[in-house]
Parts: sequence; structure tokens; C-alpha cells
Amino acid sequence: MHILLFHFDESCPASVRQTFLLARELSAGTAGDVTLVCTAGGFLEREARSVDVPVLPVGGLTGKPLTLMRLVRAVRSREASVLHCCDTASAALVRHLKRLSGGRCRTVQTWRVVGGDAARHVERVCRHADAVLCHGEMVCDRLERHGVPRSRLFAVSPAVDAGHYAPRRPRGDGRCVFVVDAPLAASSGHGIVLAAMRLLATMPGLPEWEVRLVGDGPDFPSLLATARQTGVDTHLAMLGTQDERRILPDADVLLAPSLDGEHGADAIRAAWCVRLPAVASSLDVHTGMVRHDETGLLVPVGDADALAAVMARLARDVAGDGAMAAGLVAGGRAEVLRRTPERLAAAHLDIYREQAGAVRRSLQSAGV
Repeated sequence: MHILLFHFDESCPASVRQTFLLARELSAGTAGDVTLVCTAGGFLEREARSVDVPVLPVGGLTGKPLTLMRLVRAVRSREASVLHCCDTASAALVRHLKRLSGGRCRTVQTWRVVGGDAARHVERVCRHADAVLCHGEMVCDRLERHGVPRSRLFAVSPAVDAGHYAPRRPRGDGRCVFVVDAPLAASSGHGIVLAAMRLLATMPGLPEWEVRLVGDGPDFPSLLATARQTGVDTHLAMLGTQDERRILPDADVLLAPSLDGEHGADAIRAAWCVRLPAVASSLDVHTGMVRHDETGLLVPVGDADALAAVMARLARDVAGDGAMAAGLVAGGRAEVLRRTPERLAAAHLDIYREQAGAVRRSLQSAGV
């Protein structure tokens, strides 16, 4: 079995990391012939070469004749191939390769979430794939409602690479530091956080607290203006784009207040690795991974009062014996152990084998 993993769009670090982990584990195991097709000179090529994962780097336009010839040759030279699109940017190329393969391949598409702009890509991408690997049952349900046959949908939990992160570093300054790691856009829920901060500032007897916003985006000016107008700017640090591995260990609590399901799940998994308690909005993408009071805390979507109440509880807990935070951290660590890169690769391999078997049966019935 020949497996080609395609990933060209490196704008989402969490997605890129998942593809790298998958390629690394498949290449190190018994998956067969694995090749990573990625952007020449990009992060994936460098990381893959560092661990001896076979790479086919693509430079410039992926539709160039020479690129297509190399890829078609790679597909046709094997008995059966699985072409796995790990992003949407590679989907059109993979569909073209399938048409040129002479029936020697099947296509697999990873789908992380249906929210924000993602829904408009379903028709263009998912309905053409032979199998769609969804990040959770919730994503399967949403894609089915968008017209993708359930028989093609498979729920696969993303991997959590704990070794990629340093654990939380106690600061010893008596403050409770909340962090939000998401683009500064309306759908990320920063406005709800500012409203909760305004409520928090009126609560008596709280320890010192601060909210750090990690990320850039179009809402930066309006969020800063709102913070100043409401008087919470003294509790706010807007840090811009940062490496989460550097920022998260110096925080005490992660907030994932997303309004549409984007970005929160990645931040929650990172918090589990760093050993931070996580507070998330009760979107189905979050409820599918967070068990309330066990692996995190859930608050109603867009409810600033509920968020402020939970933030106050955690601020007092962090300044006190930390029992509640410790329990949530323990639950998160258990999830980390359940979502290892090895399990990610094993789940994918089962689906690849099923797809490769379908190719072989089709070729045999055609007398090829």
C-alpha cells in the first residue's frame, strides 16, 4: 500500500503539527510506503526530513506539468495508493490525480471543524472524497447535514503531543493569569471575555488577576478601545502573535470562548499538555471533547455572566489551595494519554487499508 499525505497550507500551526505527527508515526511503523507531499522549503519539509520521513516537495504552482507528472508516476507505479488531503488547499490537485490514476487510488480528506468559513468548502472538498476523517462525531454529524453520506464519514480524535510543550511554570506572584489563544476576530469570543472582565472588576475580595490575549486580527483596535472605555485595560495584555509554547506555561487558566467552533479545540488540547485548567464555551465541538468538571469547565455560548462567575471561582482557587484546578488538570492529563500520536496513526491506518482494499478489488474486477 502506498500512502501519499498532502499538505500545502501552513497557515494553521495546529493542523500542520497534526500532519507532521501522522507522517512521522506512519513512516516509523508498518504502514507501508509513505510519502509526504508538501510545500518546498516549508516547515513540514524541514521537520519531515529531520526524522527521515520521505518527502516530495512541491514548489510554485501545484498544477505545473512537471509536478503532475511526478505525482502521477508515483501513483501509477504502485498497485494501490491512498491519497490523503490533510488540508483543503491540496484537494483540487488530489481530485485531478485520482482522475489520471487509472483507478489505482482512493482519496481521503481530513476535516477539522464546520464553523466560520469552513461550511462553504464542504461542497467543493468533502463530497468528492472517498472517505472523510472528522475531528470528532460532532463534525461527522454536521457534514452529514451538509449532504456528505454517513458511510464515508469516520470520527478520528486528533493527537496530543505532550512532549511538544513545557509544563506550567508557577510564578509565585499571587495573581491569576487567564489566557485566550485565538485570532482577534468576532467569532473568537473576545468581546465576551471583555464583558466578563468588566463584571469581574466589580467583584469584591478577588485576588489580583489579568487576561492575556494571544493573537492578531481585525478586531485588535476595537477590542483595545472597548477595554479602555470599560476600564478593564489595566487587567489586559494584548500580546499579538506568539508561540503558544512560550506563553501558555506562564498562565494559570485557558479561556476558549469561541462562538463558532474555530480554534478553541486546538487551544484546549495545548492547555491539557501544559497542565492548565480550561474553560470553554458549550459549543458541540467543545462538549465533544470536554467533560464538564472533569477535563474542563463549560459555560453557555456568549454568556458573559457565566464566564465571569467561573473566572472568579478559578481566581480564588488558584490563589488558595488550587484543588479545583488540580482536578481539572488531572482530567486533562488523562485525555493526553488517550490521544497519543501512535493511536492517531493506528486509527488512520485502519481506514487506509480499507480504502486500499477497495482499489484492489476494483482493479481485479476490471481484470487489471
